[in-house]
Amino acid sequence: MRSHEHICHLRRWKRAQAEREQATAREHGEAAARAQHEADTLRAAAAACVDDAIVTHELGLDRAALFDRLRTLAVARAHVLESQHRVGELSQQAAHSREQAAVSLRLAVEHRRRSNKLDEWLSRQQRKRRQSAERRAEWETQEDYACRRR
Repeated sequence: MRSHEHICHLRRWKRAQAEREQATAREHGEAAARAQHEADTLRAAAAACVDDAIVTHELGLDRAALFDRLRTLAVARAHVLESQHRVGELSQQAAHSREQAAVSLRLAVEHRRRSNKLDEWLSRQQRKRRQSAERRAEWETQEDYACRRR
């Protein structure tokens, strides 16, 4: 009976592990989506920043105004480079989160499979015990019947 309790506890433990892994997979998936969204937003903002800072042909710009515009363009391009670097980091982070989510899902499937195997084993054991008890009861009934006839 003690092994039966141990198997039941193990089965519950495997189900809990599967649920934890699924929750972890969801968290990693959400983190990947957030990182990807942030990367896309940053990429769009950087493109808009460069578009706004592009020097166009303007008549009547004096030398100081032209250098101000060029300085603004240089700052915008530096911001774009920093943004692209951050976008790369966020994309890597998103890819890593997706990989972790896939690993967690595989683990969850494995834990669920083991839990199902334990369920099957327990039901086989219960069926064997029940059949054994029925055979024993039938055997005792037949013995009682045979003893009463004499």
